[in-house]
Amino acid sequence: MKKKSRGEKIVVVIFLIFFAFLVGWAINKGIKLDEENECLKWQKQAKENSAFYITPNQKIGCDFIGIRINAPVKGGE
Repeated sequence: MKKKSRGEKIVVVIFLIFFAFLVGWAINKGIKLDEENECLKWQKQAKENSAFYITPNQKIGCDFIGIRINAPVKGGE
């Protein structure tokens, strides 16, 4: 088996760093999309059900990403 040169090792390390960055970005993007979909689901439920309410954590999360939910906030006291 042939030993890798210093240049080949550097290329492998750069590739691994890039790959790790890409995987991290994809996971982060997926989490953000999931959070947005949850807020949109709650927003729809609030429009359809007058008894619907959200928790303080749901309100904080949805406010942070810019989705307003017109529902009372209950719990967390």
